[in-house]
Amino acid sequence: RWLRYYRDDRENAIQLKKCNNEIIKLISLEIEPIINKDIVLCTVPSSTQGKIDTGINRLAKLLIAENRIDGIDCLIRFKSRPKNSYGGDRDLQGQLNTLKLNNQNKIKNRTILLLDDVRKTGNSLEACSQILLKNGAIDVYKLVIWKAGILND
Repeated sequence: RWLRYYRDDRENAIQLKKCNNEIIKLISLEIEPIINKDIVLCTVPSSTQGKIDTGINRLAKLLIAENRIDGIDCLIRFKSRPKNSYGGDRDLQGQLNTLKLNNQNKIKNRTILLLDDVRKTGNSLEACSQILLKNGAIDVYKLVIWKAGILND
């Protein structure tokens, strides 16, 4: 399931990736009113194993502060992969082969909001969604800030 929200200012996508707190705060103020309270917020992990301080995680932390459940640590990239933006393989199976679930108790029998910064094919979101559902999430809604290229949606 998709929540339709795409910003037109693609230049700020780079600023979010650089953890620009001013841009992150601006986006959180726009998104906060459209997100239910009692929901688990998860994020698509960085393509770099162990990288936790990302713009999308900082955004999620602001949104979690408004009575939502912190699920940022539920999806883990256990193996680094080339970044999609640098020509990395966007294949769904390639994503699944580098991701795993952590803290299943946070997502089991819960509705999840899965956040990502930029979407091109949607395969990283789909891989994360599959993992969450396979491990007991009731439903997964996906919200992306920017879209890259032309999508058929």
